[in-house]
Amino acid sequence: MEYSDETDLSNYKKVNTDTWDDIKDYIKLRAINTKYLEEYGNHIACKKFLDISLTLSLQEKQDKMLSYVLTEEDLKKYNVSFDEAFKIAKDNSLSDRKRRILPLREYMIQSELLYPLANIISNANIGFGDGAGVLEDIDTEYGMDNIVVLCNRTDTFGATYMCIPEVLDEVYRQFNNKNFYILPMSIHQAWCVRQSYANKDNTKPMQYVEDDLLGMVEEFNDTQNKNWKDILSYKIYYYIGDDGKHVFPIQ
Repeated sequence: MEYSDETDLSNYKKVNTDTWDDIKDYIKLRAINTKYLEEYGNHIACKKFLDISLTLSLQEKQDKMLSYVLTEEDLKKYNVSFDEAFKIAKDNSLSDRKRRILPLREYMIQSELLYPLANIISNANIGFGDGAGVLEDIDTEYGMDNIVVLCNRTDTFGATYMCIPEVLDEVYRQFNNKNFYILPMSIHQAWCVRQSYANKDNTKPMQYVEDDLLGMVEEFNDTQNKNWKDILSYKIYYYIGDDGKHVFPIQ
């Protein structure tokens, strides 16, 4: 779905924007690359997650998704603290019925990106396939999905879920408690790639694995994202769940 960065709250038709009680159920987290944050205006209310900023987005679905990113001044006007607003936005994001953790194969078919994404995966030489059977290869192995996509049904701002610990823990359990890489393909989706799949059961050096994954993100950013606002990061991230729960950037 297309989206629009709103500056005028009068464009909202379904949401009454007069009070915090009116808008709070429509506030969700939205991830933005921190270096682009100033392009959205001054004093955006946000919380940092590595090189990413989690903002508070007032969202309404029309023919496209409207998104107004709240400022610190907005929070003062609505008489709500950032911590309270952040908790509500996080809860709304987690409880959203549109939230999805999809096997990559299913996402590719639904999003009409089947062939572009298959080519990117094949060129990266990850997993056990030879390119020709890339769809079969990424689907499952040992009864587990090898690559899952953090997204939502509207395909807008879904990469936000990579910044929410509860979602990453859910992916970790889905990978049978195995560590994984996170690839921020855009602000709308992030891929989670099981480590043992990416390094071919420890037969491929980690440097090559990470170079290939970084190349996938770079290629997607450069060929599929429509403009700079859609780019979340050129880094990849590694999730460790077997020794505490930590996310480390790799570039």
